[in-house]
Amino acid sequence: MSDKRILTDSFLRSIQPSGFRFEVWDHGNPGFGIRVGVKGDVSFQYLYRCDGRSRRFTIGNFPSMGLHAARQSYHKAAIAVSEGHDPAIERANLRMAERESITVETLCSSFIERYAKLHKRTWREDERQLNRDVIPSIGKNLAKSVSRKDINRLLDAKMDAGSPVAANRLLAVLSKLFGWAVERGELNESPCNGIRKPAKERSRERVLQHSEILPLWYALDTGKDIGMYPVTRKALQIMLLTGQRKGEVLRMRWEHLEQTTEGWTWNIPAENAKNGNGHRVPLAAEVLTLLESLRLRDPLQKDEPLSPWCFPSPKKASQHISLTSPDHALRDELRRPESSLHGIANFTPHDCRRTVATGLSVLGFPRLIVQKVLNHTDTSVTSVYDRYNYDKEKREALMKWAEMLLAATWPAGKGYEEDTGEPYTVWDFSREWDRMKF
Repeated sequence: MSDKRILTDSFLRSIQPSGFRFEVWDHGNPGFGIRVGVKGDVSFQYLYRCDGRSRRFTIGNFPSMGLHAARQSYHKAAIAVSEGHDPAIERANLRMAERESITVETLCSSFIERYAKLHKRTWREDERQLNRDVIPSIGKNLAKSVSRKDINRLLDAKMDAGSPVAANRLLAVLSKLFGWAVERGELNESPCNGIRKPAKERSRERVLQHSEILPLWYALDTGKDIGMYPVTRKALQIMLLTGQRKGEVLRMRWEHLEQTTEGWTWNIPAENAKNGNGHRVPLAAEVLTLLESLRLRDPLQKDEPLSPWCFPSPKKASQHISLTSPDHALRDELRRPESSLHGIANFTPHDCRRTVATGLSVLGFPRLIVQKVLNHTDTSVTSVYDRYNYDKEKREALMKWAEMLLAATWPAGKGYEEDTGEPYTVWDFSREWDRMKF
C-alpha cells in the first residue's frame, strides 16, 4: 500500500501502528518518501535507478532524523545519482571502512559502555583489566588485525609475571570482548577462538585454623600492628562471621538491615547477589556491634548515618570501599614483617567464606542448611516446589558458628563470672576446630 502527499512534521507525528506496512511518497520530490512499519516505526526512503536497476536507500529514521534533515540528505543523494554514483553502495563501503578501521582501544570502550555496564556487575573489573593489560600493549592496533599470536603474547606476559589465574581471567574477558564484536558485525572472527586457558586451576582448599583465628581476630578487632583502614578490618570480620561474599558485604547499605521478631536481618537485594537471588542473612550480636561502630552519624541529623553505605570509602563517603581493597590490604599485611598477621599462611577474603561453610558442616548442620546460608543456587527439581525460606535454620547455624568462632579468640571471646571473675566458655569448641583440619 502506498500514497502520495506533501509530508509534514505534524503528519509524521500523527502516524499510529496499523498492523501492516505501507509507504507514503513526498509530492514534488521524486523517489523520496517514508516507509511505515507494522508497529508504526517511520523511516525515510529514497527510490532511484542506477545502472538500469531499481535501488532503495534508507536515509534515516524518524524522529531521530527530522523531515528537514531527511530532505536535505535526499537532495544530496539525488545529485549523486545524477552524477552516476550509487549512494547505497557508497554508504555500505563507508561503514565497511569504519568497521575495519576500529582500534582495540575503541572496541574496548564500546564494549564496556554498550555491554559490560548493562549486563555485568563486575564491569569495573573488566574495565580495569583492559586498561591495564590490553590497551597499553595493543590498544592502537586495528581490531581486525589482532591475531592469536597477539592474544598469546598478552597471556604469556601474565604467566611470566607469576599470575596464572590472572592469565585465565584475562583470556575470559578478551574472549567476551572479541566474541561481542563478532556478534555486532564489527569483526568476522574472534582471535581468541581455539585458545585454551594458559593455566590449570585447582579448587582452593584454604580453611582458617584454630591457631590462626586468635592473632587474626585480635589484629582485626584492635588494629594493633596492622595498617588496614578500620572499615576494611571490620568488613573482613563480618565476612568471617556471616560467610557472605565479599562484594555482597561491601555493598551493604543501612537500608538493607531490618529488625524482625526473631532478631536483626540483613536483606541482600537480588542486584547485589552474585547468583541474582535475593538473600536474608540473620545477624549475630557480634555483627551488630561491628556495624554500630561503623555508623558515623551526620551531626545535623543525629539519627541519620553520614553515608548510605555500611562500609564507606575512607576517601569518599558517598561510595563504598572498592571491591579489591580487602584483597590488597590482607595480602600486604601477610607479607609485611612488622604486621601482627605476619606468619599466618596466605589466605584471601573468599577463604573466610570457605571457613564458615566448613565450620557449619563440622557443627553438624546438613549441607542444605549450609547451602542456604551461603545462598548457593539449588538446581534440583525439589527446589522448584520448596518455597520455605529457612530463616530459622540459618539463624541457628550462624549463631552457633559465631560462638565457635569467638571461642577461638581467647581471651576476647570468653565471658567472666559476675561473682568470682573467673573466665568461662559456653561451650568448648576445641574439638570442632580440630575436626576442621584436613
